[in-house]
Amino acid sequence: NASPVHTLPEITKLAKLFPENIECVIVVMGGKAAAGALLYKTHSVTRTQYMASDEEGRKIGALDLVLEHSIQRAREAGFRHFDLGTSSLEQGKILNQNLYQFKTEFGAGGAVFEQFQIAL
Repeated sequence: NASPVHTLPEITKLAKLFPENIECVIVVMGGKAAAGALLYKTHSVTRTQYMASDEEGRKIGALDLVLEHSIQRAREAGFRHFDLGTSSLEQGKILNQNLYQFKTEFGAGGAVFEQFQIAL
């Protein structure tokens, strides 16, 4: 229910500019995407920027498959970290308990980050 940080044209542009650093992993059922994740990669970290699944995907745990596959591929490629992204709402003010619980099922832990705003 959150709004994406990037628009589709922005993601498309980033993927064209950095094809080695952005990957979309999906599970296809019946000819349509049931779940997927958009991954951003640096030299040592793979991060899920966006994750989603439809109703059928939720029934069979398709997003679990996407993440298990992505984590294994990151490990095999030598990435030091797999970042499942933020689990908060309202710009970090509220913890999304359900999302946090989902991520801990993959062995993730939480970290609190302070945010600063600097006028330029």
